[in-house]
Amino acid sequence: MNSLSEWMARAMAAEGAVVDTVEPEGLDALLPPSLQDAFRCGELVRLGFGSMMPENARRVTLESDWVDSLGRRIETRGRRTEVGLDVSPGKAPDAAEVLRKALVFDNATYRFTEMKAVRARYRIMVFRVAAVSDEKREDVIAVTVNEGNAARADGLAAGLLDIPAATWLPFAAADQDECPGRWTPERIRDVFGAAVRALAGERLAPFLAGMERRMGRDLERLHAYHEDLRGEAVRRQTEGRGRKGAKPDTAITAQRLAAIEGEYEAKIADVRRKYGLTVELHPLQTILVSMPIHRLAFVIRRRKGERAGYLDWNPITRKLDALGCEACGALPQVHSVCDDRLHGVCSSCLGACPACAKSYCRACHPKGCPQCRQ
Repeated sequence: MNSLSEWMARAMAAEGAVVDTVEPEGLDALLPPSLQDAFRCGELVRLGFGSMMPENARRVTLESDWVDSLGRRIETRGRRTEVGLDVSPGKAPDAAEVLRKALVFDNATYRFTEMKAVRARYRIMVFRVAAVSDEKREDVIAVTVNEGNAARADGLAAGLLDIPAATWLPFAAADQDECPGRWTPERIRDVFGAAVRALAGERLAPFLAGMERRMGRDLERLHAYHEDLRGEAVRRQTEGRGRKGAKPDTAITAQRLAAIEGEYEAKIADVRRKYGLTVELHPLQTILVSMPIHRLAFVIRRRKGERAGYLDWNPITRKLDALGCEACGALPQVHSVCDDRLHGVCSSCLGACPACAKSYCRACHPKGCPQCRQ
């Protein structure tokens, strides 16, 4: 099943339909009256989703009325969900080995202190990303953050789809005292805003690279064309000097060159407008999941300073949560630690100020350089 057919199957089943797969890339569905009214069809329907479809199937695409009708039927249900998991945290990992791979600092050290089994709360937010330039690209991005330490567990969302329904618990019963307090809207905005921007940049990198190549070719053609025009204007003036008794009109040549330059700047502005990029991020869904984990605590050391921290071993993803940059939300392989508050950031967020060349931590000073205020 492709992603669209899988989504249709899950959504229709949630509305009371009996759904079965049929090859190639199709679904047979026995619909309840509510979906018959929404789709304006009979009780039994066959849908096709690929280039090759089952016999007598009705084609479904992202732009078709079938998706729109089901979307209107679902409306805002499922936008926010709170669940708990009644699963075992699994076998405890080798703390030294997993921390060695997860914690790599270029200017600090760490010391492992303890490991214990507790519950953690994860917040999963799903965003629709739309990038519009001379072309349009859309994508759906799921960002998963541990609300205890803001570490990332982006593989958890896909893993939850395979969890049997019998292991789910009411959230109130699962979210126990060891889970931290709920995040404020401001905290959610700051953490998820940075994370989804970083992920969107990674997902859109091929699209941006292609757009930059096309823009570069257009700029090269414009430059070559207007260079030929400039050369032609100068050649005419030179030929005028070469003819006996002729007096080249430098004022006319200057006017021509000025006109060519003005046209060139206008064309450059048109290209910039054409390839100007707008990226829109729309939150679609929020899921809170409380589940058992193994918590690995450690202490980060930088010069004379120390800072306690931890990462959680997730039994669904079978790995430690990822420590993100505390300034930009990226997931660097190697972290740097600042001197002031021992933030773990990427090298770019502990780099030099472009204006005064003084290094500073972007997590400590998110509004700009503390030296030159730039």
